[in-house]
Amino acid sequence: MSNKINKYLRLIAKKDRIYCLIILVLTLFTVLFETLSIGLIIPFTQILLAESNKLGDIYLLKFFDLASLNKEKLITLSIVLFAIIYTTKALLLTLFSYIEQDFLTKVKVNISKKLFSIYINKNYLFHVDSNSSKLAANLIELKRFAAVIR
Repeated sequence: MSNKINKYLRLIAKKDRIYCLIILVLTLFTVLFETLSIGLIIPFTQILLAESNKLGDIYLLKFFDLASLNKEKLITLSIVLFAIIYTTKALLLTLFSYIEQDFLTKVKVNISKKLFSIYINKNYLFHVDSNSSKLAANLIELKRFAAVIR
C-alpha cells in the first residue's frame, strides 16, 4: 500500500505535495467540526425540552458552569453557538472543497502535460511500433490516478 502511495506522490510536483499536507490538515478540521456539530444536537435538544427546574441535571451545563442561567438565556446561547458552529463548518467545507478541486485540477493538468510531452517527443518509429491501446491505457490510468487522489 505504501509503495503505491510513494509511486503516486512521485508523480505529483513538489509544490503540489504541500497541497496534500494542507488537504490533510483541512480534513482533520472538517472531521472535528462534523463531530462537534453532531455532538451538539443532543445537548441543544435537552436544553429546549427540559423544564426550567431540571436544567441543572444536564451534564454539559454542569461542566461549563452554566446551570445557573435561566432557560431563555440558555436557549439564546445554544442557538448562537449552534449557528456559529454550523456556519463555520459550512465555510470550512466550502474552503476544503475549493482547495481539493484546485489541487486535483493542477495534478491532472501537470500529469497530462508530462504525458503529452513524453509522447510528443518520441520519434516516429515509437508511434508506429507501439500499440495504440497501450497508449490509451496510460491515459485511462491517469483518470484512475485522479480518482484515487480524490
